[in-house]
Amino acid sequence: SRPTGKATHAIVTEYDLPRSDAMPHDVTVDSDGTVWFTDFGQHYLGRLDPNTAKVVEYPLPISIQGNPTGSLDIRLDRDGYIWMGQMYQTGVARFDKKTHTFQVFPIPNDQTGPVGYAQQAMVAVNAYQVDGKIWMNDPPLVGVRRLDLRTGQYERFEPDKKFSNEPHSMYGIGADSLNNLYLMDLG
Repeated sequence: SRPTGKATHAIVTEYDLPRSDAMPHDVTVDSDGTVWFTDFGQHYLGRLDPNTAKVVEYPLPISIQGNPTGSLDIRLDRDGYIWMGQMYQTGVARFDKKTHTFQVFPIPNDQTGPVGYAQQAMVAVNAYQVDGKIWMNDPPLVGVRRLDLRTGQYERFEPDKKFSNEPHSMYGIGADSLNNLYLMDLG
């Protein structure tokens, strides 16, 4: 049955963003209540303080000049770092909230996949303390990559390669407490 009475009441608060062309995509809230968001069209990480409505944007470093910018997925790890899939800028980026600095982990040029570029939309970082590795998807590869944070080396996994006659696209990934990957297949 549909909600009635108090269950139908909601308060919606809208916040203005500093750029009219901002395209917020994914959002997460840290343990301090600060709202963090990616921008799908431009290479920015946004921070919103819901108490003051103040928005601060941090420009992400550009890894590949001339490639489209913008980020998609955003995740917090157990240490409080913020991770983003860099889409066509390749690899992932980690933001340190204390120093307001980024560390980027681009895919090496010789590993960019069958179409000559890599695209990382999703990241899974919640259990990287287990083995020091994080997961990310790669739609052109029709697979996933795993980055060893200690060595900077990437691994490729193409689980759907044997299903060449069927379309597959991984969207939405997560890791369990042992850092085993789980994923959704849009195909």
